[in-house]
Amino acid sequence: MATDIILVDPRDTHDNLLPLTYTRPVSDLRVGIFTIDQRWRMACPHANFYWQTVDYLRPKYPARPNNITDSETIYVRGDIIPSAELVRVALDLQPGQAVFGEDSAPVAWRGGASNAPSRKRQVRWTEEMDIFSRVVWISARSGPKDTQSRPGSWPANRPHSSPA
Repeated sequence: MATDIILVDPRDTHDNLLPLTYTRPVSDLRVGIFTIDQRWRMACPHANFYWQTVDYLRPKYPARPNNITDSETIYVRGDIIPSAELVRVALDLQPGQAVFGEDSAPVAWRGGASNAPSRKRQVRWTEEMDIFSRVVWISARSGPKDTQSRPGSWPANRPHSSPA
């Protein structure tokens, strides 16, 4: 049976990324060459994907069908860029388990009796996580991570032109 993954649009992140998120959920924004949604799809090619986003986007980005039980569904914050380890941990969650980040916010959870992540059966995540929450983050994370140590990289070695 295929796993069902719901990309949850955190409201505060959605609001921070306006106007880019007026027409799409956070997980459908490009960070580098791929969207967060595409990165999850590449990591989980046999999963079915759905969105939990603001009401006016739901016709274009459908929510999970009602005939799927909660215990079969994995909820993932749509503003987190998946690493191989995070994908592995999320897919291994048992019903009612949740992964919480260092900031105590839920990162991923498998639905149980309710869709709310439970602290009773938590998995603590201590590794670094890329959270996409501000517009400036797009350009900051799209290029090389360490521009000072690469010869010929911008901006350190790029000549600046003066306005004419």
